[in-house]
Amino acid sequence: MTESSSAGSPHETSEPRYGKRLDPQGTKTSPNTERPDLSDFQPLSFEEVELPPPLSEPAVTEKRKWAKIGIIATAIYAVYGLILMLLIEPLSASPVGLRETYARANATEHSIGVFEAIMFAIVGVALAVGIRQLVVDRDKILPRHVQMIYLSVLALGAPALFISSLGTTMALSAAFGTFGVASGLWYVLPYAISVIAGIAALGVFIAAQARQDDED
Repeated sequence: MTESSSAGSPHETSEPRYGKRLDPQGTKTSPNTERPDLSDFQPLSFEEVELPPPLSEPAVTEKRKWAKIGIIATAIYAVYGLILMLLIEPLSASPVGLRETYARANATEHSIGVFEAIMFAIVGVALAVGIRQLVVDRDKILPRHVQMIYLSVLALGAPALFISSLGTTMALSAAFGTFGVASGLWYVLPYAISVIAGIAALGVFIAAQARQDDED
């Protein structure tokens, strides 16, 4: 009775007692104690990646200088656009005071774009500061790249300003019969700055490509 109980079921999958193991069919299998032969093992070979050398301290200082200039220029552009949309254009298009101008313009099917003007300024400054945090401490970004990036931001200011001021211009036109003629001269300055910045960014890009070709 003791022997039959100790023999157990042939399908038993408990741990082996003498280094043997039973598979589900009940046959004995040898334990996997052999170690693989590593004599012919060849390590994987990776191509050596050449990292760019770290920038010198003068180059990093120059990048910070251009980033600072870019932030200041973008902030001035953004604040000027904000004042232009909320103060200069309404006062130029209306013969009455600012409060009554807002009241009449908002009474039309359009309204003064206060939210758009504020977002124009906030997004512009935030973008300039964010770019500084991303590019200054990276070795792959050279000073000329920083110049090109901030010039591109100023170039994009013109379409952003046009879209942001569209609601204000239409509201003033509906309320006072003008279409921004009186305030048009005030828009010439930021639009001209954007055009000049776009041309300068293109010039920096062409010069950088020519320098890279000479180095290659």
